[in-house]
Amino acid sequence: MNARLAAVYALYDVIVERKSLSSTLNDQLSKLTKVSDKGLCQEIVYGTLRYYPSLQKTLNAFLNKSIPDKNKPLEITLCTAIYQLYQLKQPHYAVINESVGLVAIDFEWAKGFVNGVLRNIVRLNNRVLKTDKYHDHPKWLAKKIQQTYPQQAESIFHENHHAAKVMLLVRHMSREDYLAKLHEREIDAYPHIDNKDAIILNQSIKVTTLPLFSEGFVTVQDANAQLAANLLGVRSGMHILDACAAPGGKTAHIADKANDITLTAIDKSAERTKLLENTLARLRVSAKIITADMLEVDSWHDGKLFDCILLDAPCSATGVIRKHPDILFHRRQSDIATLVNIQSQLLDVCWTLLKPKGRLLYATCSILPEENTGQIQAFLSRTSNALVKPLGHNRSIVKQSGFLQFLPDEMGDGFFYAALEKHS
Repeated sequence: MNARLAAVYALYDVIVERKSLSSTLNDQLSKLTKVSDKGLCQEIVYGTLRYYPSLQKTLNAFLNKSIPDKNKPLEITLCTAIYQLYQLKQPHYAVINESVGLVAIDFEWAKGFVNGVLRNIVRLNNRVLKTDKYHDHPKWLAKKIQQTYPQQAESIFHENHHAAKVMLLVRHMSREDYLAKLHEREIDAYPHIDNKDAIILNQSIKVTTLPLFSEGFVTVQDANAQLAANLLGVRSGMHILDACAAPGGKTAHIADKANDITLTAIDKSAERTKLLENTLARLRVSAKIITADMLEVDSWHDGKLFDCILLDAPCSATGVIRKHPDILFHRRQSDIATLVNIQSQLLDVCWTLLKPKGRLLYATCSILPEENTGQIQAFLSRTSNALVKPLGHNRSIVKQSGFLQFLPDEMGDGFFYAALEKHS
């Protein structure tokens, strides 16, 4: 196994088999021993997914006819090669020789074809990929983004084409002290502009090698995701529910906010609950962890109402495409109505579990209004005892409604927040 072959296998699983990028990529990376190979594989996979339609368009200009679906691995291999040539600027002889070697494994007859196509590309092209950021998104999503955010659409498309910087949440020590530890190790990092606990890394690094990582003094969490615990209004003595809690970063942050709270964290998936357990163990946080369907209240709830509930609802994840480019292949327009219905049910159930005067914080990593402002407005129209508690933030684009809607940028992912109070 080598980096380029592992990348093709992972891409085939995502594009053709519709598998999760995280699971298939981790599987392929585990087969590589060199850190440099792992890095190259990951770069090829993420980059090829982000630019795939543009890569296909570039490839098709050098073909007499389209490659049939039965030979999809050939197209994927050629697209990865074009990405390496155009974006990574790798030596053409290495890319061509490796690509020919890859197709020889299952497509011996195609060695000459792949060799000829790539040599023509190198000979006739200036190796500048002509990208179409709009075209690289599904048509329905690109249109939705342009209609919803006419002023910010180009920026959103741009951000979705580039990797997000890793952001850290500092725990149990000052951000300045932790930055000093990073700089001692010559790790390039800087403080977030308006989140007092957040640090942005300016370089790629294996997070487990960060100072005090294993001791739980720092964890990876987007700066906008970190706002969840801040906006929940946690105080000492509260009884708190983190609904849909895995993988557990927000759960741990909630626990840090006050002493003497009782914290329940629930998730439907046993596999995801295991991630939750691992996160809380590393960060040395205690919580009552439950594997159950939130909607089946009688199967898990003891009848005691909660002071605060965080509902980080299942969503389209359109605010984190740059971290999960497989969304561009897996998400369908028809999914949105299904997700909106699930979100609506979860809101209604969580409301029944909330004490009078309690706070429900609704969150998504979506930028679509149906899941965010539209969802909350629909909830308010059917829930007479719900009040919006206005939230304010300089970087949010929603100002008048009291909701927060962030779009992906250099300071954080796309995120939405709405705080609701039960007045009786």
